[in-house]
Amino acid sequence: MGEGNVRLLDGNRDGRASGPTHRGPLLLVAVGIVIGAVGSLVLSSVATSGGEVPSTSVPVAATRTSVPAVATSATTATTSTVVTTTSQRIMLSEPSVVPEAGAADLLGEVALTPSPGLSGSGTLYVLRPGGSVVRRDDMPLTPGDYPYPLLMTGGHIAFTGGQSGYLIDTELTDSPRQLSDTSFIVAAAAPGQVWFVGRGAEWVAPVDVVAEETGDRIDVADVFDWPLAGAADGLIVRPVDETIYGPIAYWTPGGGLEPIVLDNPDKSHLIAASGNLAVIVEQDLVRVLDITTGDYLGRPGVVVGGDRLNIEACLSPNQQHLAVVGVTGDAYIMEVNTGVVLHRLTDLQFPHAIGWTDPDQFVFVVGTGVGTTVRAIDVSTGQPHIAAALTGSPSRWLLAANGTMC
Repeated sequence: MGEGNVRLLDGNRDGRASGPTHRGPLLLVAVGIVIGAVGSLVLSSVATSGGEVPSTSVPVAATRTSVPAVATSATTATTSTVVTTTSQRIMLSEPSVVPEAGAADLLGEVALTPSPGLSGSGTLYVLRPGGSVVRRDDMPLTPGDYPYPLLMTGGHIAFTGGQSGYLIDTELTDSPRQLSDTSFIVAAAAPGQVWFVGRGAEWVAPVDVVAEETGDRIDVADVFDWPLAGAADGLIVRPVDETIYGPIAYWTPGGGLEPIVLDNPDKSHLIAASGNLAVIVEQDLVRVLDITTGDYLGRPGVVVGGDRLNIEACLSPNQQHLAVVGVTGDAYIMEVNTGVVLHRLTDLQFPHAIGWTDPDQFVFVVGTGVGTTVRAIDVSTGQPHIAAALTGSPSRWLLAANGTMC
């Protein structure tokens, strides 16, 4: 999981996110072409524990090689395959996912959708390793401004639309299956599971994605105000009674609430979680906390700078690495157990969708002066890949990867 993960995970009772998130205006500006600017993505690869990253820089693609996407019907998923024989600047008003040469190096599937309109329908794409793209139109996508608008796990994509929770297989062959009336979805800690949340966080219900089954609803109206992230066997939440449990607590269906002890609770915010780990931003430092032991892992993490409420983070599927993106335009990939920064990405033009296809590959959407693209970076080598160009001019793109839920 990870709460796409580089954001403040917070909200309020009426179903609207409170405070800026990575999908808010401070981080979600200029996803399209930046007029008059020629941006670049520079990767620096290091093996150091902090401070400034040495300037071993590799420019990542100033041109793009692509082909137009194959047109599809509103009800049938079809496939197009990447061809990399021509180089051209794509200027299309209709959103589309155009595979690039780097798609051949993807280690897992990536689901993408442009920001849905008020009509409640949208187009869903699945970009596959090797460069094929499956597309399905007229999806009931109305995710709202929540931390988890689109999740991929257990061979399915989970999303909300019209106050309902849906699942669809990643092949996009069957019609979306409506499971429950649902306000929004929260990623669970275990693969193949998510949480449905109803009536603005008055109840939660576990969902077995693989079996496509929803568990019993649990009334939590008097227990916590907001579910923040899936962790261990339950959820990290904002409790109703903060005088007893503090600003964040760990909740399980059988055990109820348990406090999460923070060094500086008044200055700390949860930005991601996965398994037993919670990623905390404490002033300008990112730290990883084991909620079962109360111990912080490694030394204090990277200094993110800027507005700490506009940070996004995502733990890798094996929880060994953490990707952190800030509003300053820098991103870091670091070791969880040591705090060592392995790679630094600079000059990111407000990335707003992140995930992992594999424990060794981080993926993200980024806008630069030459357009908006899906990019991947291999943790072991630092090798970057441009996997797809995102054409058109939607206000944002949503991303979900099969390796972890962010």
